[in-house]
Amino acid sequence: MDIVDHRVSFGDFRLRYEETISQLCLITRLNESVARLDDLPGLCFGIVSAIIEFTPAENCSIMLREPQTGSLNLVVAKGRSDEGSFFGAGEMSTTVLGRGEGAAGWAAQHAELLSIDDCDLDDRFIHLSSAVKEVNSVICAPIVAAGSVIGVINCSHPRKSRFSEADKRNVALVADHAAVLLQKALVVDRIKNECVTLKKRLEEQVGCITATEESVTELREQLYISEKFATLGELLAGVAHELNNRVAPILIYSQMLQQQMCDEKEEKRLRVIEESAVGAKAILETLLHYSRPGEQEREPVNLNQTLQNTLTLIEYKMRNQGIELSLDLCPQLPPANVTEQQMVQVFLNIINNAVAAMENTGGTLKIKSTFDRGNIKVIISDTGPGIPGEISEKIFEPFFTTKESGKGTGLGLSISKRFVEDHKGRIYLDTAAGSGATFVVEVPRNGIRKENSEKHGPFEMRSHDAARILVVDDDSTIRDVIRDVLGSGYEIEFATDGHDATTKIATALFDLLMVDYHMPGLDGRQLYEWVSSNHPSLRQRTIFSTGDIYHEEIRNFIESTGCRFLIKPFSTADLRQMVSSTLSA
Repeated sequence: MDIVDHRVSFGDFRLRYEETISQLCLITRLNESVARLDDLPGLCFGIVSAIIEFTPAENCSIMLREPQTGSLNLVVAKGRSDEGSFFGAGEMSTTVLGRGEGAAGWAAQHAELLSIDDCDLDDRFIHLSSAVKEVNSVICAPIVAAGSVIGVINCSHPRKSRFSEADKRNVALVADHAAVLLQKALVVDRIKNECVTLKKRLEEQVGCITATEESVTELREQLYISEKFATLGELLAGVAHELNNRVAPILIYSQMLQQQMCDEKEEKRLRVIEESAVGAKAILETLLHYSRPGEQEREPVNLNQTLQNTLTLIEYKMRNQGIELSLDLCPQLPPANVTEQQMVQVFLNIINNAVAAMENTGGTLKIKSTFDRGNIKVIISDTGPGIPGEISEKIFEPFFTTKESGKGTGLGLSISKRFVEDHKGRIYLDTAAGSGATFVVEVPRNGIRKENSEKHGPFEMRSHDAARILVVDDDSTIRDVIRDVLGSGYEIEFATDGHDATTKIATALFDLLMVDYHMPGLDGRQLYEWVSSNHPSLRQRTIFSTGDIYHEEIRNFIESTGCRFLIKPFSTADLRQMVSSTLSA
């Protein structure tokens, strides 16, 4: 009897010994997973793989509990014969059990290990319609950390009553150790996800800061350009005033001499002088017009004339580069309602780029204007190397340039695009045009044709006794020119500045005032205000002369007075006609 008891005790001891060794090996395997705390998928696979290795389980999974809802989300699943699947700790799970639902839900809700030997006989087990593997016996062990269930380990087998008491104890042991590991791993995973989110937000903020810095840089560059143009405008206003005073006598005396000359050769030479003076006048007007940023008034404009005025600015450079000009301007082109100064800048930017593309090689610059029912179209082409396809999408971006450092700001086409789009038009590179580069500018047409010049009746010379004119100009050459043109038909007196004029007006009667706008001391505007207060009868008998009618302040003032004006340098016909029409009004 003693021998039998000894054998029974020895067999029981052997089973316990084997179970203990198995549990030690299982714990050793789990401890290897400590190194995977920063790798949640690797840790989860390590846990289920250990259970499959040391228990009869054919399939093993881990479900984590959602703290707010109590539902269980499938995180990882593995079979004995497959590599398994990781679904993540977030919202990627394809299997979700509600609070207390199924065998796993029961184990989580009661915080107790649940073992079912025959799933068909236990209502706590739910057969999922999506299940592809047969399940007849299961073990569901809750994972409890700090007194709270954070998940469940599920083991299953296709045969009934397959799990022993030792298997249950092993799974429970794994659940206890997994609780500590998973709790730490989930914290690490959450921190990693937060770091990724913060990094993404930081990158977005850095991107916003970079974009803001680029915008500030662009605005600073545009401000610099605006200030440069403003300074240039003030400089040109003074220079143009002096140059116009120099060109005026050349133009007028050449016209007067042509009327007196009988020699055909001498008359031809005088005509060349006159044409050169007219050309210089056009260049000065275009420069003044171009250097006045900020003028946003739109009016009907003949873009053919705008193009020709623009070409005068770059004609010399084109000749030096051996570039030929081919113009195909539609003679019936309707006016466009635009800010002409901005369109000059658009055309000049495109033409400058075209000339640069043909630098040192020569070529042909082709400019064509046409229109349809809604738009006016200007097509500018060159015979240069063209624009590569890979950069054609970038050419309208601010600061993009293919020119060498110091030869371009990369703002020309960007500003041109903004100007054209402000006019409800569009500018684009025509990539289907063939060799070279072809730019197309489209702007809406205007319904009213602009008359470029005032029509006057026949010129009638008034008698000497009929009109007395006071010419107020600080330039002696201009005074001499006006005397020579009008002297035989009118009584002319002169004042060298505004103060001198007030003295003469106060002591004598005059039928007409010719006033230079720009004068030292009392200028033309101040003189007109004095006349309006002291001799109102002369307000509409005043003619202003200026070389800077494109200056917004000057133009607005003269238009507000209703007075006529002459743009220096003026011709003999313009001067005589203006005086006659003003005296006849």
